[in-house]
Formats: sequence, structure tokens, C-alpha cells
Amino acid sequence: MTLKDDFAAKGRVMFAYGADGRVCATQRRISKSAVPLYCALMNLNSPNLPKVISVREDEDGATVTEGYIDGVTLRKALHDGTLGEEELRRLAIDICSALSLLHGSCPPVIHRDIKPENIIRTDDGRYVLIDFDASRLFKPGATSDTVTLGTHGYAAPEQYGFGQTGPESDIYSLGATLYEAAEGKPYAPGAEISCPMGRIIKKCLEFNAKDRYSSADELLKDLGAKKKKPFIPRAAPVILALLLGFCSGLAAGGGIHTKEEAQTHDETPPAEKAVEAVKAAEVAEEIPCTCELITRPNDTRLEGYSLFSYPGAEFLPKSVRGATEFPLTLDIKVSAPVYSKDCKAKTHTAQHWEYSVPPGQAGETITGDKVTVDGPGEYYIYYYCPDFNGMGYGANFSFNVN
Repeated sequence: MTLKDDFAAKGRVMFAYGADGRVCATQRRISKSAVPLYCALMNLNSPNLPKVISVREDEDGATVTEGYIDGVTLRKALHDGTLGEEELRRLAIDICSALSLLHGSCPPVIHRDIKPENIIRTDDGRYVLIDFDASRLFKPGATSDTVTLGTHGYAAPEQYGFGQTGPESDIYSLGATLYEAAEGKPYAPGAEISCPMGRIIKKCLEFNAKDRYSSADELLKDLGAKKKKPFIPRAAPVILALLLGFCSGLAAGGGIHTKEEAQTHDETPPAEKAVEAVKAAEVAEEIPCTCELITRPNDTRLEGYSLFSYPGAEFLPKSVRGATEFPLTLDIKVSAPVYSKDCKAKTHTAQHWEYSVPPGQAGETITGDKVTVDGPGEYYIYYYCPDFNGMGYGANFSFNVN
């Protein structure tokens, strides 16, 4: 069984093929409730996380497209035997680096199902954390989860109803995974840990969440690793062109095929279709807009500007001082920074944003493009654009009222 078969076994998954005939992306359906989560993942770039290319919402849910990762699951890798100390440390550092980015996002993303089946060892030796179907956006102040999810033997005690899952829950699951990778058997409470990393693994597996590492960054420090900087591909213009071409193929209904159709697939690859479409548009003097929106504060394309100071960008409401009457209603308006360096279109795509209150934010309601707050405090607005030139975007910004 190949990694492609593993993906297909999880549910109805379709695959996109590049010009070389190899799988380059996967596409599957998700529920409406999962849309904010996957939009948040779109803004995270790491060599230890899958790349979410687009999220397309419709009446029945949404379709998410992710980059395909070449490699084998950790479960299959362990069939060849346990990991040595150096490889075990590499596994711990790579997954910790992914968790550092997930837990550090706003709001934090909790994976909730870390296990050997959900980790890929790539062909170049990296470990990548996949499968966010059980994940959730962390809700500050909540005392328990709405739905109990996870896998027995890897899930933290709080995932069985002892409390709300948080970053420490993922650290427990990573500890159980490291134990199995080192000892060759699933973890059982109270089991002896004989490997050189035993002290670290034991702390990850403490029953009380407060006794574990408080964060992935603390665990990384104990592993002797530095926190990795956000991953920004050097070949961004090339990747952008490929993704735009791929999404154009999706919109036209080409380039995506079920596992059964793969054997007889003989259509032009999506990237070539995109090139042909651009050439035809140029002849007709109707060159399509290829602008991109920027929603990450550390994006190098901002060229020294912040998201809020970038020319043409606008985020309302701004912070309010001296407010005395509540509830207070303010207008919402977002015009995100636009990266248009390589766009030759005469007419550019307009931005259309939807707004909502992030999970866990109290004292705030949003109706259309109006936000109402109950009193002084710091408030967040989640802004989401389901389709801008074939890509979906979503992020948070905050404002203060005092």
C-alpha cells in the first residue's frame, strides 16, 4: 500500500497530477464547521506541516486542496524497527516545530490526534504532521471540549472528559508517539522508559497537564533545538504560478481525478492548461488578474511595511479611546495588502470579505459589516475571503476599546 492509498483510505480523496504524471495535490470535502480551521492553516508555512492551497466554500460545506507530500507514514517506517536516538530526536524536533507554529497562531490550533499514522517521513528525511480532521481552535476560558476526539493510547487524559484540550494535550500525544518509536510498543500508563530521551518523554506523558511541558517551545529548548523561523519558500513566484494554474484547472473541472480514473487519465495537465489559458487571454487582450492577498504579518512581500501600514491597506475599526457609552457599534472594513508585481491584467479582482467573531471571544457580536462590543477591552475580528483569484484567505486582526 502506498501513501496515496493511505490518503484514499481515509475517505473520498481526489488527486491532481503534474506534467510528469506524479501526484502533486489532494482534494477532499470538509464540513462548514471546519472552514475557519483550514483557513487558519492556510496562513501557516512550515516544512513540517502540509500546505493548504485553497478552501472553497459552498452550500453543503467546503472543498480543501492540499499539497501532496512524498514519503511514508511513521507507522510504516516503524515496521522496519524502532528509531535510534538521533532519528528519534529529529522526529521530536520536527513535530515540536510544527506544534510551535500551530499553538502560536491566533487563535491556537490544537491537533488532538498525533500518532504514527498522522506523521509522514518524507523522502528527504523530514517529519510532517498531517490530518487535522480532529483539530480544533483553542477557546480561552472553556472548561471542556464540545466533542471528545482522539485515538486511544495517544490521547491525553483531558480528551476523555477531564477538561479542555490545549497545547499540553498535543505534547502528551507526541510523548506517546515518541515512546512507541523508541520502545517498539504502544505506551501504557506507568510503563518504564529505557531510551536516552526517557526523561523528556516521561515529562510529556504526565497525567496532570500542568506537570508536562507548558509549550512546544519549552520542549524544543529541552531537546537542544532552537525555535524555527516561519518557512517561506525561496521559489515563491514559481510556486504561486503553479498553484494559480492548478486552481484554474480545478475551476474548469480538469486536473482532479478519483483513484479509479487515474488509470485512464490522459488530459492535459493543469499547469499546461493554465499556460494555454493565459496565452489565449493575452491574444484576446483579456489577461486574467493574478494578484495575491497578503494576510501573514511576517510575509516578505510586505517589503518592510506592516499589514496595516502597507499602501492601500485598510483595517477598520481602529482602536477607540474615551468610549463611555456601551454597547458600542462600529463599522468593519478590510482591504488587505495586494501583491500585484507580476499581474498584467487591466482589471483587477475586487476584495469581498466576510466577518465573524473568533471562537472564545466574549462580549462581541458581528452582524454583516458591523461589530458591537459590550465594554472596554481587546477584541478580535476574523476576516475571511472564500475566493480571490482561486485562493481562499482568512486571518484575525484586533482593536482596543478603552
